[in-house]
Amino acid sequence: MKHKITLSQVLPWAVMGLALGFRLWLLRFRYAAAFDEINYLKLAAGAAQSGPGAAFHTFWPPLWPWVVSLAGRMVGDFELAGRLLSILLGVALLPLLYGLVRRWVGQTEALIAVVLAGFSPAFTFYQTGVLTEPLYTLLTLSGVMLGWRALKQRRWWLHGLVSLLFGLGYLCRPEGIGYVLVYWGILLLKTIIHTVKNRRFIGQSWIPLAMVPLAFLLTAGPYLIFLHSATGPLDPERQDGQPARRGLRPDPGGRRRGCLPVAFRGQPKHVAGQTLPRGRLRGANREGGYSQGAAVRVLHGQEIYH
Repeated sequence: MKHKITLSQVLPWAVMGLALGFRLWLLRFRYAAAFDEINYLKLAAGAAQSGPGAAFHTFWPPLWPWVVSLAGRMVGDFELAGRLLSILLGVALLPLLYGLVRRWVGQTEALIAVVLAGFSPAFTFYQTGVLTEPLYTLLTLSGVMLGWRALKQRRWWLHGLVSLLFGLGYLCRPEGIGYVLVYWGILLLKTIIHTVKNRRFIGQSWIPLAMVPLAFLLTAGPYLIFLHSATGPLDPERQDGQPARRGLRPDPGGRRRGCLPVAFRGQPKHVAGQTLPRGRLRGANREGGYSQGAAVRVLHGQEIYH
C-alpha cells in the first residue's frame, strides 16, 4: 500500500522553500557591510590568512568568523559567503521551529509560526546580514530539543552532545553559557530526586553530571583560556585600595590577538607595518564611528591606513 502525501506534509516544506527565495531576494537591498558585520568579516579574513587563532578576540566570539572564513575561501568573497551562510542557517531554523511548536502546541500553530518566522520583514532582513545570531539560534535551539530527549533517555552521551551544542553556542554569543548552567541545574535536580526516590546512591546516574561540564570545557576551553590570558584575573584591590578588575593586560607589541586589520580583496597594501591584502568595505565609515579601523585603533592601539 502506497503512502499518500498529504497537504499538511507538503505545505511546511513549501513555506520553507519560499522563505529561502524571499531571503535571497532581500539580498538586493544589502548595499554595504556595517556595524558588527565589518568586525566579523575582518576576523574571518584574519583567520583565513593567519590561522584560527587570529579569530580570537575579547569582544567578538570566534565561531562565526571561523565558519565565514571557511566559506569565504570556497566562495572567494567573505561578505557574500557570510550573507549566504546567514540565509541558509536562518532557513534551517524553520524545521526545528516547526517541530518544536507542533510537539507542544499543535500543527496549525506550528505552520503559523513558520510563516511568521519565514516572512517577517524585519526578521528575515536581519538574517541576510553577516551576523552570528542565525548560527547561535540554530545551535541553542537544537540543544534545547535534544536536551528534552536526553532527559527522558538513559544515554549519557546525549548529555555530552547537548553540552557540545551549547558550548558552540557560547562560541557564538557569550550568553550561551546560560543554557549550559540551566541544563546542568535541571540535570542535577533530576539526579537528586532519582537518588532520593530509590533511597540509594547510583553512581551511573551521576555520569551525565560530569559529562556536561566536560563537553563544554572541551568545546569552549581554548577560548576561555584566551580570555583569561587577555583580560587577567580579578584583582582584590588596586593600589588606591579600591576593588577593580585588571582589564586588558599591557601589550608591548602594540597589538592584541584577534581582530586583525586585514581587508578582503585587491592588491597588497601596508597596514601597521605589515603587507596585507588591499580592499575596501562597501559603505564602511573610514573616519570612525563603527568602522573596523576605529575599532582596531581603540582595542589594539595601532594606526590603520585606508
